[in-house]
Amino acid sequence: MSNTYTLLNSPRLCLIGLAVLCLSVSSCSLFETNDWRFNGPDDAPSSVNGMRPVYAVADANEIYSDVVRRVENGIAVFEEGDRLYTVDADRGVHVVDNSDPLSPRQLVFIRILGVRTASVSDNFLYANNFTDFVTIDVSNLDNVVVVDRQANFYETPPASPPNFQGFFECYDEDQGPLLGWEQAVIINPRCRSSF
Repeated sequence: MSNTYTLLNSPRLCLIGLAVLCLSVSSCSLFETNDWRFNGPDDAPSSVNGMRPVYAVADANEIYSDVVRRVENGIAVFEEGDRLYTVDADRGVHVVDNSDPLSPRQLVFIRILGVRTASVSDNFLYANNFTDFVTIDVSNLDNVVVVDRQANFYETPPASPPNFQGFFECYDEDQGPLLGWEQAVIINPRCRSSF
């Protein structure tokens, strides 16, 4: 009985037990709090490789026809009639004339920042513009027009980098909508995620 009592009260064995428990629970972090923030300056390194938010520009909600450009991060393609539409993640939608499949021709780029999902029907393009749901008249590709906007239709994006474990610069909503995340050296990081 005294051996059991001594083992349970041994600080060294308790620390080993805590370490094993932390390793077996994927979300365990000695620094993490419920709001992803640290409690003091000694909790984080002075600089570390991590992620930082990329903020949208001031005119993030403006949607318009723009010059054709190269697809950077195509995540979906759909069609209506002879037109193909390619969603370029967070940038906009490329429209291509596919009446001759052997020689497709780019028509226009529709700038829709924050776009991740879209569809088209009867000359109306339905897409997200960050958290808003927008309906865009695309009957005149040279001058597309937003005919309806439902604000905050979609959930606000997570304030931490998705599928990332480590230190990151905290998102500050006062700096504008969150466009995405990029790798960077973070000075005095205040946030950390572990999944």
